[in-house]
Amino acid sequence: MSAGLAGQWALVTGASKGIGYGIAEKLVGDGANVVLVARNVDDLEEAERKLVKLAGPEQRLVVRPADTGDREAIAELF
Repeated sequence: MSAGLAGQWALVTGASKGIGYGIAEKLVGDGANVVLVARNVDDLEEAERKLVKLAGPEQRLVVRPADTGDREAIAELF
């Protein structure tokens, strides 16, 4: 783990797979705390299980299922 982003927060949408997961993985590897957002709860929880193994003891991962195409879901997210 790099400490380059230690203490910083990032929100990643589409974080359960594909490019979104790759971005979340890089951010976690660089020391960031990451909010993982995606629609599918099962896929999101699987992504969290993988990423927690990369996270350092001081890092936080927060899982928030949400459809970012839904304005109410976005409001609840923030």
